[in-house]
Amino acid sequence: MIKRIIFTFIVIFLFSCNKTTGPIIPDITTTEADLSNFHTIIADYDSVVFKNNAELLLKNKDVKEIVLINKTSEIFEDLKIIKPTYTKIGNKYRLEFEIPTLVDGKTYIKYYALKFNMVDDSYIEIDKTVNFYKYPYENAQIFLHSEEVESFAGKVQDISIKQSVLYFYTGGGGNPGEYNFLSKDVRFFPSSGGDFITANDSFAYYHNGPHGIYRYNFVQHSVDIQILISPDFPGINKWYSVYGLATYQENLYAIIHEANSEEDFFLAKFDKDLNFLDSTSMSSTFSIFLAINNGIAYSYIILDGNYKLQRFDTNTNILLNLLPAPTLYPTGMDIFNEQFYYSDWNRLAIFSIPLSDIE
Repeated sequence: MIKRIIFTFIVIFLFSCNKTTGPIIPDITTTEADLSNFHTIIADYDSVVFKNNAELLLKNKDVKEIVLINKTSEIFEDLKIIKPTYTKIGNKYRLEFEIPTLVDGKTYIKYYALKFNMVDDSYIEIDKTVNFYKYPYENAQIFLHSEEVESFAGKVQDISIKQSVLYFYTGGGGNPGEYNFLSKDVRFFPSSGGDFITANDSFAYYHNGPHGIYRYNFVQHSVDIQILISPDFPGINKWYSVYGLATYQENLYAIIHEANSEEDFFLAKFDKDLNFLDSTSMSSTFSIFLAINNGIAYSYIILDGNYKLQRFDTNTNILLNLLPAPTLYPTGMDIFNEQFYYSDWNRLAIFSIPLSDIE
């Protein structure tokens, strides 16, 4: 009886020693520094791609899945989950992945994280801020955030910048005004509605649509001149609508066009007192908004459904090569202190790029 008990105990002991407890998982050798070798590619105004680069080499196949997380809001959201692949490179493995994602038209900054889940159920998380406003011009900067613009104007249709003052036209045929971005003071000018505005040190000129232009005198604090671009106006023989305004060398320039006609868009020149001087054909394509510097007139056109930045040399009357628009839905523009400023209808903010990027 004692021998049988001893034999049974030995059998149980041997079986317990050989019992399978699951696969042995090797120690994780991958570090955050290893996984930081990935590209963040802003592919379009509203899309970004996270993709490994060629140097993302690991000693072992430690990563089992990658999660793209939206960290912009208070509640984090898993956007995509993918299983990566591996390519053997010498004695290491290159982690291969590509994760594209889109944002809505209002977003110009978004906060993401890539969460690398490991085979041992641990993880490494790497935060990434994507500045969508830097597409397609990587030197773009934020001049006024959307929250500040909304506080005094809601949407901005057109802009003009002089020193510490932003002259603006509120969106949708609204009101012209000025905003001191240092003191935060706001003042509106008399108007019955329009879209375009420009200013110099003495006057603000703004559209009183569709055919009118007002001059607001900063000394008198009132509108002192107003005109209609009509057959009755000296030098003009038709009703022309205004599509952009800019001051340059003490003169006022306006993009004008006869509505519902096949005529070109003209660049009209007025003196400071709104006397018509001359005009020249600028473009056969719908052109809108205006800024002028060093004799180059900048405006937007729509080509194949997308905005482009048009440049017209006023010295030679020649159109230069088109450039990408600085944003998907651009509105106003101005040039001040070698910076090109532009507003965005959807993003609501105002941005700038060095003028040298578009000259």
